[in-house]
Amino acid sequence: MTEKELYELTRLTLTYNPTTGLFTHNIRPRSMFTSDRDWKKWNTRYAGKEAGSTKKNHWNGKYYKHIVLLDKDYMFHRIVWLYVYGVLPEVIDHVNGDPTDNRLCNLRNATPLENSRNMRRRKNNATGIPGVIMHCQNGRYVAQIGIMGKTKHLGITPDFFEACCLRKSAENRYGFNENHGSNRFISSN
Repeated sequence: MTEKELYELTRLTLTYNPTTGLFTHNIRPRSMFTSDRDWKKWNTRYAGKEAGSTKKNHWNGKYYKHIVLLDKDYMFHRIVWLYVYGVLPEVIDHVNGDPTDNRLCNLRNATPLENSRNMRRRKNNATGIPGVIMHCQNGRYVAQIGIMGKTKHLGITPDFFEACCLRKSAENRYGFNENHGSNRFISSN
């Protein structure tokens, strides 16, 4: 199915509410079904009801909303972007870090690099600041940042605050999102 056909299908079969971030099923035309029975059954069961489901993605363990169109599974946020703007983006970033929040104000078209610079803090982060770790042998703090697939050393200091400032300064210099590393909403579905 082409991008244009998918766009037309979404506009025909779904209605999107940008405030809630939800799709609802539209009444589907008879031409989409092989029999009157199937047509009536589908519209009785689904028309006017919320579309999509939440499931855990195998590659990162996060819960995302999905939607099925003509027996093909799509990421919900990608279909939102298509529905509103008429194009399928390469990457959609959830600004607040909640991958189930598909309100239009929470979605932005991004590059993979921009998306990676808006990650929330990892669960195994011991200091609470990404890129600041305590050196286990001497008790000093090491500040570092990942740039273009390489770890860039920013400095070693006995002062935690100074290490945090080194990291934050580098984040600003390299264009990281202000939400990067924050302890934002973590979906527990």
